[in-house]
Amino acid sequence: MQSIFSRVLFWLRTFLDKILSPWGLAYLSIIGAAVVIYGERDFTTAPFVLAVFCAIWMALLVVTKRPRFSLVTCWVLITVITVICTMKLHYMGLGLHVYDFYFYERNSEIYRFLIDAYLPAVLVSLATLAVGIVVCILIYRRDATIKTSRAVLAGLFLVAVVVVGVTDPRPAHDQFYHLSAHRTSSFFVSLSDLRFLVDTPAFVKRLSASTSQAGYRGLEECSSAKSRPDIVAVLMESAVPPSTYPAIKADAALNDRFRSADGVIHPLQVATFAGGTWITTASLMTSLPAAEFGWLRPYLPVYLKGHVHHSLPELLRKCGYKTVVISPLDYHFVNEGTFLTSLGFEDYLDAERIRAPSEHERDTFYFKAALDYIRQHRAKDGRPLFLFMMTMAAHGPYSYRFKPDIKVPGEPFSNHQEINEYLRRLTMQQMDFATFKRDLAKLDDKRGTIYLDFGDHQPSATLPLAKAADGEKALTHWDSIAYRTYYRIEAMHTSLAPTLPKYKSMAVSYLAPAHIQAAGLPIDDVYAELLSLRKECHGTFFLCPDHARVERHLQRLAKGHLLDLDTGAPTQGPLAALAGPAMAQRAPNSEPDSALP
Repeated sequence: MQSIFSRVLFWLRTFLDKILSPWGLAYLSIIGAAVVIYGERDFTTAPFVLAVFCAIWMALLVVTKRPRFSLVTCWVLITVITVICTMKLHYMGLGLHVYDFYFYERNSEIYRFLIDAYLPAVLVSLATLAVGIVVCILIYRRDATIKTSRAVLAGLFLVAVVVVGVTDPRPAHDQFYHLSAHRTSSFFVSLSDLRFLVDTPAFVKRLSASTSQAGYRGLEECSSAKSRPDIVAVLMESAVPPSTYPAIKADAALNDRFRSADGVIHPLQVATFAGGTWITTASLMTSLPAAEFGWLRPYLPVYLKGHVHHSLPELLRKCGYKTVVISPLDYHFVNEGTFLTSLGFEDYLDAERIRAPSEHERDTFYFKAALDYIRQHRAKDGRPLFLFMMTMAAHGPYSYRFKPDIKVPGEPFSNHQEINEYLRRLTMQQMDFATFKRDLAKLDDKRGTIYLDFGDHQPSATLPLAKAADGEKALTHWDSIAYRTYYRIEAMHTSLAPTLPKYKSMAVSYLAPAHIQAAGLPIDDVYAELLSLRKECHGTFFLCPDHARVERHLQRLAKGHLLDLDTGAPTQGPLAALAGPAMAQRAPNSEPDSALP
């Protein structure tokens, strides 16, 4: 045993001596530069990344005065950040941002979710960090200090910081920088957003701008409405019709599962890709365009909590509905439970309350929980019901076979492993939803039911297809095919009030008023204006050609105190910074190469 320990110690010392030699440091720097070049794939950011590197190196030198330790630690830090950003960009479609650390650090449920859903990525990130820390500690002990004064080193650090500011590659208020392949610079660029801790949020300024129109009043009461059917809304995780991409050669039967009763697939435009379900949920419930918030989008459940006073669940409560959420995740995950409760949901059945064995079950489990709740509600409560539920089966990653013993019709779907597994899970999801609808139709239903199902975002597996259709920067314009899913509104034991409109795609912000209108419920002045906007803007919202009208709509919400972002959230606590940048600038309205039928 002692002989083995001595050999390991000898190898380790030899390894460190080689790293600390001039050639070793040169090779290390070449490898580090290769990681950065691979991560960025954009040579225009090279001056900024180099300046960041020098600033970190100088900062470490000021503290330790150990040049070789500082150099190696700098490369380790940049490598770890690049690896984490690469993982996040792949699985969530969003680069690493400084506020992620605040957002995630305060929410322990996110750690459990990441471990459960993305264990390989978590292990790679932790292993990279652990190896880096061990190597840095050992090198620190072997490196000698230099005689250069700290004043000189501090001066060099300040020079590097100035160069970092001058070479910042992100244009002012550019929300798309963190959606592009800037796997190294994304985090460091976001550090400049810390200035919004003390700045007045530009988004709030836009909302508080004067408008000659009166503020909205909203709906006061509608419990005596003649028609009050039960309403069921189902968020279909990562669901997109295969026909969105002609390259996907899925069976026609799978695609037909997305057709509405009118035989048409209705496209839905969302504002997130490959992750961020809560972004789409926030837009559905509040009818606010998430894209207006720029890079603040991932933090909407935190930022908007308690400051939105017009929402889908609130309106339905005024109409006498019982409002409930069924979620496959914990109540506190990304603050979504407290956010949705603040919007007007009375009951929230999270993973613990429905006794989910894990956070990634087949959707039959969640649909059974919904059926049980509906059955009990109808037996004990005379009120109409609004139930919003989320599915999970089609969630990524797609590098392994989910529920491996289950074989679905049509597989194998593709020679591409991730696409094949995604379509397999999608088929499973749609089959389970069809079963849920059949079982729901068998329940005692005196009111009738209007149900909505929609895709929250596309899966990470479709990114190559989106890039093939809309170019390498497919994620940097909001009308990209990458942000297109579907929606469907149908009736059970009743009838829809109007037929569904046909647009190239309809913004998710219109989904709530469309659902209320389909149910035949009273439309308040907010939803009436949204439906008018939908017609005027041909289904678009954030990208509406008459964007001034969109802004007036948002200003009227603020004027009517239905949206009070200027009365607390942006000016108190660390999350105040999240509202800092001006409302995102509209991207060019380019036509994707392929579209849904």
